Amino acid sequence: MTLNEIVKDILLIARGGKVSQSEVITDSQVAFWVNTYRAMLFKQSYDKNAEIDRSYIQSLNCLELEDIDTAECPSLVTTNRVIMRTAVEVPKPIVTRKGLCFTFIGDVHGKPFQFTSEENIYYYVNRKYSGKDIYCFYRDRKLYIVGTAKLKYLTVRGVFEDPTELANYVNNCSQMNDYTIDDPYPIGANIIPVMKDLILVKEMKMEVQSPSDNDNNANNKVSANV
Repeated sequence: MTLNEIVKDILLIARGGKVSQSEVITDSQVAFWVNTYRAMLFKQSYDKNAEIDRSYIQSLNCLELEDIDTAECPSLVTTNRVIMRTAVEVPKPIVTRKGLCFTFIGDVHGKPFQFTSEENIYYYVNRKYSGKDIYCFYRDRKLYIVGTAKLKYLTVRGVFEDPTELANYVNNCSQMNDYTIDDPYPIGANIIPVMKDLILVKEMKMEVQSPSDNDNNANNKVSANV
């Protein structure tokens, strides 16, 4: 199901199958709830089982990298490393008990880079045997890459807080969107009924009792939802 289909289904259930163009509860509000409860349910499941249903994972392919001012990472200036970052912001991944839920960060050919924290990066690049490996960290919604040679593009996969943000990204290799809002929403099929119930009970229980323009006309005559 697409996000739009999930949203419409929730609204139809809440309205008893009636559609009102002037309903107080908007599609964008329901979409926000869908994203929020998806993130919550994923985190609960992952923290308990440490397994990721691949239907949650999204990809950002061929993200352009740019050089940065060394003043941004002064502790790395003396390491003779090339420091780059993504030219655009990377959507925030869901935070689990194991940290940020990136499932892959690497080059376009499938070679993975080692993800670490900004605080640890200095010690990683100064290791005797693995110091020349490529490392990366996430700061202010951008990924920073520290290596020994310049790279042009980056591939990123993960489970993101707001999946719809990926519709704003263009694959620099194909010049196409890897994800659009008309694509299937990234969630486990078995989770959709649970998510719908939570939204209907916890979020819409009070909202559906609010007065609405049930006549759906320009007179703004309101009455209680039934």
